[in-house]
Amino acid sequence: MALTPTAICFGLSALSLAFGLWHDRRPWQPGKRNLFWMMFAGMTGCLVFGIHLFNLLVR
Repeated sequence: MALTPTAICFGLSALSLAFGLWHDRRPWQPGKRNLFWMMFAGMTGCLVFGIHLFNLLVR
């Protein structure tokens, strides 16, 4: 994977993680959505694409 698509995927993962964290900061209310899976996918994407982006930049 090239540098530009990896950087875009990393940015989208970080954005989804930030969005999930921002919405999860509100006090818990019955019936409120659980954004755990969005945060989990964002964190996993950040880790995977971050390591890949780091390896591309080191080369």
